[in-house]
Amino acid sequence: MPVLNVVVLVVVWNDVSRSFGRGPGFTVGLVLLPVVFLYVLWLGDSTYRGPAAAQPAVAPAVA
Repeated sequence: MPVLNVVVLVVVWNDVSRSFGRGPGFTVGLVLLPVVFLYVLWLGDSTYRGPAAAQPAVAPAVA
């Protein structure tokens, strides 16, 4: 079950990244260098845009 911890960590960092309007590249940065990228969120021009779970990950197709 130790691998599950890593998977959950990546999902959490992805939600944090999306909550601040960042993309998947920022998620990779959070996984590899969390201290640096958290400082970017803290001291940069990022603003919190709401919980990522409330927003759809992919826009639905219009028929």
